[in-house]
Amino acid sequence: MLPRELPVALSHRLSCLREAKICLLRSVARKSGRNLSRLRSALELRDVSTSLDMTTTANSRIRPAAKFFFEGDKKFFVKGVTYGPFKPDAEGNYLGRPEQVDADLALMRQAGLNVVRIYHAPPRWFLDRCAAAGMRVLVTLPWEKHIEFLRERSTRKQIAENVRAAVKAHAGHPAIFGYLVGNEISSTMARWLGARRVIEFVEELIRIGRAIDPDALFSYATYPPTEYLLPQNADFCCFNVYLHNQRDFEGYLLRLQNLTGEHPLILGNSAWTPSGIHRRNRPKCSGGTSTA
Repeated sequence: MLPRELPVALSHRLSCLREAKICLLRSVARKSGRNLSRLRSALELRDVSTSLDMTTTANSRIRPAAKFFFEGDKKFFVKGVTYGPFKPDAEGNYLGRPEQVDADLALMRQAGLNVVRIYHAPPRWFLDRCAAAGMRVLVTLPWEKHIEFLRERSTRKQIAENVRAAVKAHAGHPAIFGYLVGNEISSTMARWLGARRVIEFVEELIRIGRAIDPDALFSYATYPPTEYLLPQNADFCCFNVYLHNQRDFEGYLLRLQNLTGEHPLILGNSAWTPSGIHRRNRPKCSGGTSTA
């Protein structure tokens, strides 16, 4: 669930960011002798609230270009939050009641968020509500990563079929931001099966999904112990990072930017938040690095 205090905390941080920009501009203006208002206009400094202005509905797909995402010709900065899973209902739905989802989506939009990450293939009504609210959905596709999934051909085939069915069910839906075809395969399992074989299998899952919905984005969510598991055909790189110290977090973020090369970087989960609240699976804000 989205914390009720998030809109206030986010608004305060954005306000501080705006003040920092103004102070920087004043310093540059004094040193260069240029007029502050002209310098401000040249750099297109706007009220921070305008940076949260997004389309009312999600009606076009997002595409990657170098280190950024784009919606049409406009850069799309991912401002995301993880959501669920909750206790499943009688139909096996992990996302709660539709009326509660509507209320939570409204809070997310109020906080300036535009992407929600979920951990199971969603029902259609959830995607429809996200599209109506202007939210994109990053879908994590779960499978049996804790077993030797490369040993038996039947296991590999079943995982591939699960990915195929999940993507096919919602191919072309405007709310879909993309899919994570796997999440945090343990370092022990990766070493036992062989990193190269694991990467090749993940790449095959991406090919399967992309063949069904070529306009959706595809990747795999890795984490520091297996930072080497980077599929080469992914549209972006996704890392789950749990570092509670800000300096450590910022240092590792620089390393990730080097590891990911010319791909956009998304932090799928993080234990550090700009407000200083050390909680797992809480919302993350984005700057040059996209986060969800």
